[in-house]
Amino acid sequence: MPGFAKPEPGANDLVGNVDTFNINDISDQTFYGFKYNPITAKLTVEEINDGSPVTLPTETSVNSNDYKQWVWTKRDLSFRWNSSNKSHLLTEVR
Repeated sequence: MPGFAKPEPGANDLVGNVDTFNINDISDQTFYGFKYNPITAKLTVEEINDGSPVTLPTETSVNSNDYKQWVWTKRDLSFRWNSSNKSHLLTEVR
């Protein structure tokens, strides 16, 4: 199911293990959430780092306005469309 991918242990320092994290693990990190509307084909990337609550979908309740993928990170991320293939979103980790 989209959004529920579990990274391999130690795979990278951007994503924590969703099964074992607690709020202190992510409290000082920025949340990036990806929403996709299949009707309009619009991709929205939300960046939240002001302490606002983040509501994630559950495996039993996913609707069209839910995040499809997400990541918490201490590093800044920037996004841009690939100039030669407009369907590929590129991410730069700074």
